[in-house]
Amino acid sequence: MEKALPTYVDYSSSLSKDYEVLFDRRQDGDVVLIAGGREHKAHKPILIARCPYFAKMFATDMRETNSERVPIEDIGSEVLEQLLHFIYTGKLTVATMESMGAELYIAADKFGIMELKTGSETFMLRHLSPHNCVVLILHGYPSNLDTQTELIVKAVKFFRRFFNLIMSTEEWNALGKKDPASLLEIQKKVFDLKC
Repeated sequence: MEKALPTYVDYSSSLSKDYEVLFDRRQDGDVVLIAGGREHKAHKPILIARCPYFAKMFATDMRETNSERVPIEDIGSEVLEQLLHFIYTGKLTVATMESMGAELYIAADKFGIMELKTGSETFMLRHLSPHNCVVLILHGYPSNLDTQTELIVKAVKFFRRFFNLIMSTEEWNALGKKDPASLLEIQKKVFDLKC
C-alpha cells in the first residue's frame, strides 16, 4: 500500500520567528492601543486574524474601526504588551506567566483568546501563588466566582488555606483602602462557597 503524499509542504516553523520580528518592529504599525497611559503600536491585520475581540471591533461600525488610536480599558500596559506578544508569536516566557499569569488569564478571557486562556489556566493550576490567587478572586469577582471552574475552586481553596498570607498582599491592601465594603463582600462570598 502506497503512503499518501501530503497535500502541502509545511514551513510554518519559521512563522513564529518572523512574526516576532514584526512584533519587535511595530513602529510600522497602523493602530495604537492605549493602556495604562502607554501607547502600543500594532498591525490591524494581525490583531484581526489572531484576536476575536479586535476582529469584531475593527469589522463593525464601532468608532475604533476607523481610528488609529484605541483605548483599552481594564488592562494594564505591561499585560497588554505581553498579550500583544502572544498575539504575534503564540508564546510567552515562564517568567511572564509567573509574574502575570492571572492578569493574562483575565485578559485572554476578555479578548477571546482561548489558547492563552487555557494555557494560563493550566499554568496557574500547577503554580498557584498568593499574587495570582488574589488577582483571580478580586478581578474575577463576581462572575468568575460564580462559574466555579477548576481554577477558581483551587484559588478559593488556596485563599481559605493561606488567608493570612493573602491579606498581606499589595492587591488585597490596596482594595481594602479603596473599597473596604467590596473586600468584605468578596471575603464573605469566598468563605460561603461550597467547594
